[in-house]
Amino acid sequence: MLATATRGELPVVVTEKGDLESTDTQEMRCPVEIEQIKIVELKPEGTHVKKDETVVSLDKDQLERRRAEQEVKWKLADGKREAAKQDLEVNTNKADKEVADAKLAVTLAQLDLEKYEDKEGDYHVEENKKLGAIKLAEKDLQEAKEKLDGTITLVKKGSATLEQKRARELEVAKAEFLLEVSRGELLVLQKFTRRRQIAELQAKAENARRDKERVERSRASTIAKATSEYETAKQTADIEKDALKRVQAQLGNCEVKAPTDGIVVYSKARFWDPSSQIRQGGMVSYQMPLFSIPDLANLQVKVKIHESKVKKIKVGQKAEIRVESNPKLVLHGTVIRLATLANSDQPWMMNGVKQFESVIKIEDLPPDAELKPGMTAEVKILINHFSDVLLVPVQCVTEIKGKHYVYVSGPEGIERREVEVGESNDKFVDITEGLQEGERVTMDARNRSADESKDKEEKPPEAKPPDQPQPTTGQTVPG
Repeated sequence: MLATATRGELPVVVTEKGDLESTDTQEMRCPVEIEQIKIVELKPEGTHVKKDETVVSLDKDQLERRRAEQEVKWKLADGKREAAKQDLEVNTNKADKEVADAKLAVTLAQLDLEKYEDKEGDYHVEENKKLGAIKLAEKDLQEAKEKLDGTITLVKKGSATLEQKRARELEVAKAEFLLEVSRGELLVLQKFTRRRQIAELQAKAENARRDKERVERSRASTIAKATSEYETAKQTADIEKDALKRVQAQLGNCEVKAPTDGIVVYSKARFWDPSSQIRQGGMVSYQMPLFSIPDLANLQVKVKIHESKVKKIKVGQKAEIRVESNPKLVLHGTVIRLATLANSDQPWMMNGVKQFESVIKIEDLPPDAELKPGMTAEVKILINHFSDVLLVPVQCVTEIKGKHYVYVSGPEGIERREVEVGESNDKFVDITEGLQEGERVTMDARNRSADESKDKEEKPPEAKPPDQPQPTTGQTVPG
């Protein structure tokens, strides 16, 4: 079969298959904050639902048991909080009384010291008493001496007896003794008793001040400890109460409702794991995707581009889209997003091949197309477009050791010719050098190249003639 090299248009496209998805999908995740909860009822996939209509019902019995357990925990914690509050009040009142008593002791000790040292205080009163006693003793001594002198005069006159004289002498001795005693008591008061009493009262005042400081520190420590215990108990009770409120709120979350009108599409994020499938009796966990409500009026195609082609894809490039469920319907779209990193989902399924997700938004979706997310679509992304280039079918070109060849049909038969190629698509190749417009080339270039290589390998090497013996003296070489 032969093809003619002709000039024409060459659209360069990248063709990949992908899945339809909505540009605006309302996704619902499991709202119950629990490790695992059972699905007891759900609507069939594809069902049309209204906003706030229940789609998935989760098991409430498990939450009811948890609510009862949490209520017990909260009541226990609240009881401890109240007890800690009472302890705080008792300790505060007791500590305040001890501080007040300590302050009073300081005040009294200071007053006792001032009372003793003041010029009108106890010491000066006592000192004045001693001085008065001395003056009284001196007066008594003077009177006793005067009486003794009078008695001596009377004795000389014979008017008094010697016994009366001796009695007067005893009175003088007694008055002298009492005077010495009073003077000694004043000396002890001034020299020793005063110093001792002041030192004792100062020590009592200092001790009272220290006791007050100790009691104040003890009060602060006691109240701080009681306050800490109360705050801890209060926070624990608040935490348990919040946990109870959350559990109670979860009971309302067991009815997962549609966020908007639309059809129900259940999550297939872990389709290979039967335990993660959204089905009646299945187990789900907090924030696990349950279902989505896609906007069917706005669809896009998500495709995975091979790493060898991804450098050709740019945002804004146009694309042609055909959905397998309706291959006659040709849609058009634009590349709106291209991943900068390779897709990491299920790397064990890719055999080491890197793929980059690209999203193509459909721009002319008919209202009655009845397309749904998840349908398979073939996307042809227009990379470039060349005009007035020399084209031959891709079957006409083969590559041998990095060079390109075509097999040209001429008057003398089929001739292999080296050519230079430019861009290509899945049907045609641009020939930039080595071929003229109108020349005809075979469409089995690869087969011909393979046959030539096989013939070359099977052809035996040329036989060499046997070595001729060299003539010697007296001999001739056979003619």
